Amino acid sequence: MFFAVAGFLWLLMLSGKGNRLVPAEFRRSSPRILAASIVVVVFGAMSSFRSWDPPGSIGAVMRLGYLTMVWFWMLRCLSVNRRAVAAFISAWRWGVLVTSAAVILAYAGMFSLGVPNAEERQTGWFGHPNDLGGFLAVAVPLFLLGAPTAVTQRRRTQGAWRAVLLGVVIFGMSTSGSMSAFLAAAAGGATSGLVLALTRSGDRRRRRLHPLKAMALVIVGMIALLLLASTDSPVVERFTRYGEGDAYIESSVGDRGTANERVINNLDDALVIGNGFDRLGQADLDLDLGVHNMYLKLLYEGGLITASALVLILVVCLQQAWRLLRNTRSTLLHRDIAAVMGSAVAAIVFSNFQPTSIQRFFWIPFAMIQCYWTLRRSEIASGQTEDELNAWSAPPAAAAARSAIRPS
Repeated sequence: MFFAVAGFLWLLMLSGKGNRLVPAEFRRSSPRILAASIVVVVFGAMSSFRSWDPPGSIGAVMRLGYLTMVWFWMLRCLSVNRRAVAAFISAWRWGVLVTSAAVILAYAGMFSLGVPNAEERQTGWFGHPNDLGGFLAVAVPLFLLGAPTAVTQRRRTQGAWRAVLLGVVIFGMSTSGSMSAFLAAAAGGATSGLVLALTRSGDRRRRRLHPLKAMALVIVGMIALLLLASTDSPVVERFTRYGEGDAYIESSVGDRGTANERVINNLDDALVIGNGFDRLGQADLDLDLGVHNMYLKLLYEGGLITASALVLILVVCLQQAWRLLRNTRSTLLHRDIAAVMGSAVAAIVFSNFQPTSIQRFFWIPFAMIQCYWTLRRSEIASGQTEDELNAWSAPPAAAAARSAIRPS
């Protein structure tokens, strides 16, 4: 489906109908992100020559290049106005809600879904419970802040509806039994609230949260956590077993630390060129469990240069998100960008416990940051007022955008 969309975009450009897309000046990637993506592909391909499975390793490298270059470019091309980007966020939310509802029904015994396992943890559409947990955890800040912000949103039902949807997602996440997913969701939610508070001071039009309302929200959250703790969901069971010193849970946690230590001890073997992006390559580490830290895994597979380039992509995206927050503090985009930045932090935290470098759910927050970056640049260049932009009318004219940035 995504390759079909890419072909359609190229067809529009070749047929001279590119004015339906974002102007070419704004759909280009950041030079640092583009350079880092090229470095990942080049040095990753060089590492594949040391792989036990070169075709499989090349396939993983190509997917990294596709996600950070082609997929990012496709979404930037389609970020023509606020309605388009809001549609991306809404589609993301719907995917999360459908998945949450499906795994909850499967947990209730309505039907069978996913990969069977001894702990009866739900996997949804994924092959591993942790992937399901990560997919839902990354989206928690969206439901916490109610992104995307609608212009005609009814304030009386907004808070209650947001709480219901957030509860569905969190309970769906609990069926995965992923403890790291809950840690990532907490980090992402805290980040969203923190950056929103730090950057909204310049917006005098926003109403401050009443202390009684804040206290009520905290109490409701605590009650919800107590209700979750009283259930027998897989994540509650795993937290309980870990607290009681269960041998299996402690062994799983300990094996991950051992894997990370083995990679660090073999760092001199992957300073420039790694050992290839294949599962067989980790056999040299003599591990019962593969490397679960995405960055150390990438360091071992692709080398120090590849890992550093990928981290640079993440850092640049976070810098863009912070600049967007400061620039949009008086607009309706502000809350949505705070939610997306929280999702990016949740993805980064989760990737320390699960290798997610080629998972699309890991990259989607950074792709959305690219969309908002493109959108805001085109909005500023168009010279439209905030009221005109909130009307979600036609995208800014390409001619006006070009004349706004062309030097005299």
